[in-house]
Order: sequence, then C-alpha cells, then structure tokens
Amino acid sequence: MTSLTAHPQPVTESGRRLCAIVAGLDGYLADQAAQNDRAGSFAAPSVRRLEEAGLLAACVPAEDGGSGLQSVHDLGVVTARLASADASVATAVYMHLALSAHFARTAAATPGQDTPHRRWTRAIGEHRMIVCSTVTEPGASAWTPTTTAVPDGGGWTVTGQKVMASLSPAATHFYTRLRAETPEGPMIGSVMIPRDLAGVAVHDTWDGLGLRGSGSGTVLFDGVRLPADAVSFRGRWGERPGPGAYAGKVRVAAPLLGVPLGIAEAAHRATLATLTGSGTPGRRRTGSAGTTAALAEMESAIVSARGVLRSLLVDVDAHDPDTHGPALMRACIAAGMVVERAALQVVDLAMQLSGGGSYRAGHPLGRLARDVRAAMFMRPHAPAEEWADALAELALTAPVVNS
Repeated sequence: MTSLTAHPQPVTESGRRLCAIVAGLDGYLADQAAQNDRAGSFAAPSVRRLEEAGLLAACVPAEDGGSGLQSVHDLGVVTARLASADASVATAVYMHLALSAHFARTAAATPGQDTPHRRWTRAIGEHRMIVCSTVTEPGASAWTPTTTAVPDGGGWTVTGQKVMASLSPAATHFYTRLRAETPEGPMIGSVMIPRDLAGVAVHDTWDGLGLRGSGSGTVLFDGVRLPADAVSFRGRWGERPGPGAYAGKVRVAAPLLGVPLGIAEAAHRATLATLTGSGTPGRRRTGSAGTTAALAEMESAIVSARGVLRSLLVDVDAHDPDTHGPALMRACIAAGMVVERAALQVVDLAMQLSGGGSYRAGHPLGRLARDVRAAMFMRPHAPAEEWADALAELALTAPVVNS
C-alpha cells in the first residue's frame, strides 16, 4: 500500500529502473540546477547525462532500445522525481518523453509496419533523436497557428516562428503544428522537421523568471522544404478541438503535473531538514505556535497533492482515455488545480519556516518559489485561463469514471 505521507512510488519494473536512474543523478542534477538558474543557461550537461543513461528513451519499446514504459502513473512519478532535483530539466525532458510515448502508442497500433512513428521511436532508442514540441506561438491558440506549410513543387515550404520551445537547444528534431494550405482550405497539420534542414534556426533566448534552465527559446522556420508526405492533417484550421481530443490531452497533461509536485517535494524535504537540524545550521524554529501551525498546513497541502495526483494517474492507467476522455479530462483539470495550489502553498510555507535566508538570491527555496509559479501556464486545459470554464462544462456533461 502506498502511504499518503511518502512521495509517490513507481508500480512497474520499468518505472523503478527509471527512478533509479534519476536517483543516481539526483545530486548532480540539483547542483546543475543552481548553476543554470544563476546563469540563466540551458541545462545541457544534465540533459546529456540523462540521455546517456537512457532516460530519454524511457517510453520507447524495449525492442527499439528503450525502457518500454507504458504506465502513465509511472511517467508522472519519474517526472516528479526529476522535478524534485531540477524542475527545468523535468519540464524540458518531459516534452520529449510525452511525444515519444505518443509515437510508441501510434506505432503499436500498426504492428509490423515501418511507419514514421516506428522509425522515430527506433531513432530515439538508438540515441539519434531528441524531439522538441514546437506548438506555442505569440498570440495564437493551438488551433490557429500562423506557421504555414505551403505546397511547393510536389512538397511543402514551411515558414513561421515558435516560442517557449523547451529543450530546443538540445533537440535534433522539431514536432511542429502548423497551418497547411490545401485546395479544400487551411488545415491543422503536424510535421517533424529535422534541425539540420536549411532554414531552421534555434535561438536560445529564454530568460524566464523561473525554469531558467529549460531552454524554452525560439525556433524559426524560414522557407524550410519538406516532402509531400511530411504533413499529417489533424482537422480544419480555426476549429476548436472537440471531446475526441481529450484522450491525447489527458495522456500528456496528467504526468506533467509531476513537475509542481516534485517542486513541492523538494521544498518540503528541505524544510524538514532545516527544522530538525539536519539542514543548514541555525536557530531552531519548532517551538512556536506559528511554526507548528505552518508546518501542519504544509504537511496537509503536500499530502493532498500526492493523493490527488496519484488517484488521477491510477485512473488514467485503469480507464482507456480513448473511451473515457471527457470524464478523465474533468478529473485532470480538477486535480491539476489541487496540485498547483498545494504546491504553491508548500513552497510559500517552506520559505516562511526556513526564515529570511530563503529570500536570498541563490537559495534553493528562492528558485523553487519561482519555478513553481510556471504551473499556472502548464495547466491541463488550454488556454490556461479558461480552466474554470472547461471544468464547469465537463462537470455538467461528463460522467464520473467509476472503478
């Protein structure tokens, strides 16, 4: 039985192996996190270590050189463990892991066929491919991208700009959403763009308040030429996705909630070390009513985050999102807000309990306080500010998943 007072545990053998990889690099990742935060630089050495250790192939089938992780629960646990050491790395690497999991699921649906998705998973397993998700554009929604693919001599020419492209400095490929011009009108399309093609430029311009090592910079496509079969159509441009899109959203969004939980775990652990005297030397703070009340509130908050996220991840593994998409999306949005708010509370209380030293530049809790606020931009529903509208609508229309 998993205790609410312990951080989440993996439930599969592949999940346990991956958590062991993270544990072996925990100290290195944490040290690098502090350095990258101060310098505002991409966590390239940390990503390289994780790639060499095989973690970037976590979701690739074993026959293709990966760990074969399929459990959404364990992907969330691995993400939380990474975030506890370095939230920037966890966020950046997760974008690659989520895509590789999607590729693996898609390839498994057509066994024995040499599809693009199968070739991509094989390339990831052979350490030849790191994928960056390039979806976000300034002022555009996910269903109205302005990056265009125009027919050109039997192929396509792609032009546009993507921002907040986490992991982009290390990426070999960019999985891109765009507007494809067709005789039937503009369509939403997805395309894989190799970094080494002419017209691709990566600008490591990220200077965020938090997640400063995530490499969430800008990627430019300037007349990039692609073959005719490169674009996969996903629907009409400008049409908001319907309930059928919830399955993919749930599979991506649920494990990503491991990032704020991992940040909260790190703050919780550091604070307990300070209060029990095993952390940085200083005056004891456990004798006042204010301290005990704040500590109790922090404990309650982290237990709620752990329990709610674990329940969500278990449900996603137990119930096929393709069948129960709306119900799981309802749970995902609600759980996301619980975890986000609890993580914010844990980190804020951790700073209070640790004293004014935590407000200094360079203090780990100061970094965590900035990192955790990125959760408001990574909510399960997009646009993030419409979470309440989406949750209220689903509460009225989507059934509750019963075990």
